[in-house]
Amino acid sequence: MAHRNGKTLENVKIDIKRDTQGGRGGTIRELFSGPLRRNTILLSLFFFGNIFCEFGCSAYFPIMYSSGFCKNSKEPGTETCTALNLNDMIHLCIVSFSGVLAVTISWIVTNKFGRLPVLRGGTLTLFLFTFGMFFCVSRGFATFINVMIRCSQIMANMALWMYLPELLPTVVRATGVGFVNSMGKLGGLVGSCAVYLLAYSSPRVLIVLFLGANLLSLIATLFLKVESRDLLLKDDLAEESE
Repeated sequence: MAHRNGKTLENVKIDIKRDTQGGRGGTIRELFSGPLRRNTILLSLFFFGNIFCEFGCSAYFPIMYSSGFCKNSKEPGTETCTALNLNDMIHLCIVSFSGVLAVTISWIVTNKFGRLPVLRGGTLTLFLFTFGMFFCVSRGFATFINVMIRCSQIMANMALWMYLPELLPTVVRATGVGFVNSMGKLGGLVGSCAVYLLAYSSPRVLIVLFLGANLLSLIATLFLKVESRDLLLKDDLAEESE
């Protein structure tokens, strides 16, 4: 039984009606029609590039420590599989657990300054620090670069998952979240395959692909116009078009 100001409320029957007129059932078609098309495309491109980098870097970080490309060598690593030692594992743990700090900072900053600044700022720093992968002169430097890449990627990712549900109207919110997420998974698949194909034979080409994915995400964020913090959530497409 519901209560309000210490008093019991009477039973209230709530009728939930689904608007199926005009095909308004939360379909993919609705995401690509009217005012939703622009944001759907931009957020899909952003998440494709973001998860391309996340999955790709997760697969590539261990290779950086074990290949010749990250041991002060002037030549790319050879096609060998070198076991990681304890020191390598410690460096990888540092990179992984740095994400906890990134989550905390992202939560604070997105609630204070908004979603778009963190979305753009995280993607920009991710793009800039990815250049550091070209200069993998020591394990310590590689760990610093990898920590910054991981933190930047997580901050942008968290900002997206605050921004996206607040931006879409209720009738297509679940569909939109699912579609953008599927584009991210596609990016992760392509990024992982790129690492397996290029990490040993052409690591510099692989880093260029990371930069390209990050640039795609960055450009997408620059075209997003609406800040969703404190935005009144909309329920249907008619409200969205107003």
